[in-house]
Amino acid sequence: MSIPGYAGKILYLDLTSGKVGTGETPPEMIRSFIGGSGLNTRLYRDLAAPGADPFSPDNPVIIGAGPFAGTVVPGGAKVFISTRLPAGGAFARGSGGGAFALMMKSCGFDHVVITGKSPAPVYVKIVQGSAVLCDASDLWGLDIYETVDRLKARHGPCSVIPIGVSGENLVKISITSIDKLGTIGRGGLPAVMGAKNLKAVVACLGNTGIEVARHADFAGIVNGLLERMKAWPGRKMVLDSGMSLQFVEWWGAGRALTMNGTEAAAPSPEKAAAFERFARSYMAGRKPLGCPGCPMADKEMVAVTEGTYTGTICYGNNIQTPAATGADFGKWVKLTEMLNREGLDWFDFQNMVSLCHFLVLRGVLTYRDLAGAAVDENNVDSYLELIKLTAARRGFGEVLAEGLLGLEKRLGPEAKKYVNHIKGHSPVFDPRTNYMGTMEFTQLTNPRGGHVAFGGSPTYTRGKTMEDFEKHGRRMGMPEEARSRAFRGGSLSLGRLSRYSEDWCSLFDCLSLCNRAFVNRFYGIDTITTLYNALTGLDRTAAELMQAAERSWNLWRMINGRIGFSRKDDRPPEMWFFPARAGDRDLVITDYFGREEITPARVDQFLDEYYDERGWDPNTGMPVEEKKKQLGLEEI
Repeated sequence: MSIPGYAGKILYLDLTSGKVGTGETPPEMIRSFIGGSGLNTRLYRDLAAPGADPFSPDNPVIIGAGPFAGTVVPGGAKVFISTRLPAGGAFARGSGGGAFALMMKSCGFDHVVITGKSPAPVYVKIVQGSAVLCDASDLWGLDIYETVDRLKARHGPCSVIPIGVSGENLVKISITSIDKLGTIGRGGLPAVMGAKNLKAVVACLGNTGIEVARHADFAGIVNGLLERMKAWPGRKMVLDSGMSLQFVEWWGAGRALTMNGTEAAAPSPEKAAAFERFARSYMAGRKPLGCPGCPMADKEMVAVTEGTYTGTICYGNNIQTPAATGADFGKWVKLTEMLNREGLDWFDFQNMVSLCHFLVLRGVLTYRDLAGAAVDENNVDSYLELIKLTAARRGFGEVLAEGLLGLEKRLGPEAKKYVNHIKGHSPVFDPRTNYMGTMEFTQLTNPRGGHVAFGGSPTYTRGKTMEDFEKHGRRMGMPEEARSRAFRGGSLSLGRLSRYSEDWCSLFDCLSLCNRAFVNRFYGIDTITTLYNALTGLDRTAAELMQAAERSWNLWRMINGRIGFSRKDDRPPEMWFFPARAGDRDLVITDYFGREEITPARVDQFLDEYYDERGWDPNTGMPVEEKKKQLGLEEI
């Protein structure tokens, strides 16, 4: 009998032989790793061939959902995919919202393990208690939107994780989306699937219900969370205008509301007028969309209602791409739609195009070097053409398809110093334009590289006090002695705080709980602990849950240590220490409080503090034997 909150089974598929099997979700793994990304990590460690190439049949793709998925827990809809990714070469976990986790658990599975390589294109159809490998020859060559539409029409109520043409062509900066909405797999997950001749994974609606151990307690906590979420002033902003308008403001296009529902500083009259035009077009074709059980609906469908691109429809969230190009609204949506259809990661693609444009202007590169490709970052038409070339690996698109590490090799020593990446990924946050907070710093320590999801803390916005940091530390379950080390004498130890920010986010990933700020803010460790215990009946302590999250993070780091990653890969990009120009000002990195300029030596000190707080070797950046023993990982 399965533990309440869990479907109780793992599905195994060998694409080489076509065999399908099932096994129990091991209770001992649930106790050690909770579920979701945590149990994914343990399964990968047990099943993957050491050092397996991302494109090897021996590189498993593991899909997992934690105990909150498939329930009415607000924000409990995340699904996680773990594999070794080609863009940076690291073992990584990606997450996305939507209905896939719910559908997979409704079929009776907490996790799906896919190994091998099919001799011909296939897709996996997960059904009640089993799965079927289906011929995908008619889908090969279709884009992501077309693949989702065809499979949903074919299989009725279901959720789809597809790949586009870029995945089929093993493009290392490929990405996909769940049901066109929740992006997942930055760093080349579709390329890993393409190497397996796997066009899509479809989870149909099953009939497995998720048992709740203590119904009254569980319902009381959930209802209380929903009441607080619905009463929050920021919810109206998310529902009414989504996240995209906020990103447009961040790109300097105009005015926006803050997360607390108040108006931000007024822009210039020119920017305000441009933003108003943009906002009217955006709102005319916008429809909010949300994950199952979430009262926020931060995702959206955006349609163009006038102009050349009338009828163009784009899905997702944070559809911010074209604000950086100065495009009008129609081209803005068209550009984002093309990236989504072809399945290209905006951050890495934009970074490479901007870099090439910069190097051409500086005379470091010529258009001959770029095989005649136009790389004008202010020209939307050149972007559209480069998207097609990259997805198809044609012309200069062959270079862009190899990602930032491939571009770095191609450009040569003079241009190499300008390549801005962390472990092969573009940083999402550049501290020169803000400051060095946990979101910026944990891009270095994240085993995956430059990414967005693991460093949330009060440093996200300016003006927080040490009392705010103390309160946040208690909310995360940060021990008192750790808070005294991180928040001492009015100063902030960024490295020590970052360790607990990562563990806090890791806990959310183990549970399948959304980590967006407007969901995370309603959860504290006490709420999560009582909710988990009411659901599962396991009666874990807060400290045990946080240790399970820490265990998952440490094992993730250890797997990448086995591949060859170490402290040397946690270094910041050189470009961070070249001042960025903003009008007549030079932008340099400062600490959160603006008291000091951050140098490479200071970042090394942050890393020393981080490794010390984690119990890792400061030279290798890996867990020491004592830490492994403390976490029960000494035999791994």
